[in-house]
Amino acid sequence: MKELTPMTLSALLLLASGAVLAYLGCYLPPQGEISDSVLWYTSQCIIYAGSVFGVAGYVKSMVNKKEQTPQ
Repeated sequence: MKELTPMTLSALLLLASGAVLAYLGCYLPPQGEISDSVLWYTSQCIIYAGSVFGVAGYVKSMVNKKEQTPQ
């Protein structure tokens, strides 16, 4: 198994914290209503994780493409 880089670990932790906060936001008073601050935090977590995984995937694909081209 590959080691988790600090960037990947932070993205996974932020995704988990955003999901937990959004879930708890449904059950805390007022019940069934998620406040704007919870939605903002959750969306920022998703954006950060998406950028981390997107940039890592792009860089990995470019490195693989460069390795496959004949010199």
